[in-house]
Amino acid sequence: IESPLSDYASMGAVESLSADHSERTECTMTPALVESCLAVFGRTLPEFDRGYIPRMCRSARSRMHALVTLDEPDQALAALCHHLDPQLGFSELHFFSVDFTRQRQGLGSWLLKRWLTLLASGGVHYVITYASENAISWYEKHGFVHKRDMTLPERHIRGR
Repeated sequence: IESPLSDYASMGAVESLSADHSERTECTMTPALVESCLAVFGRTLPEFDRGYIPRMCRSARSRMHALVTLDEPDQALAALCHHLDPQLGFSELHFFSVDFTRQRQGLGSWLLKRWLTLLASGGVHYVITYASENAISWYEKHGFVHKRDMTLPERHIRGR
């Protein structure tokens, strides 16, 4: 029996950093790394229902990106999960987390900037997300604009 993660293991990008951050490589998302990303989300985002994060991340419409070290390529230092809607020209960022042991080192900023660059190179220039009051200033620091209300096309909402 094939693992339910096998369909999603390649649905993302992985950035690997050497210990001194001088070397970067891209590699494939593995089932173990998917589990590591889910664990990081679960530890750092306890406000979400236990089954919600895996359900959203394993959705066929979702993509994950992770930052790992070359020494431990199956252990996420930082991760994000998003749903890309290229026809509407935006991506919805579901989850973004940095492991507690690696926070305040610039890794989250680096991963976010890298991801935004990848989106822009594909013609996607808008990202929406939902952030806690504590995270709003961090997102604003990275160019996000805080809005309380917005309207999405019904077909996007139906497809969730």
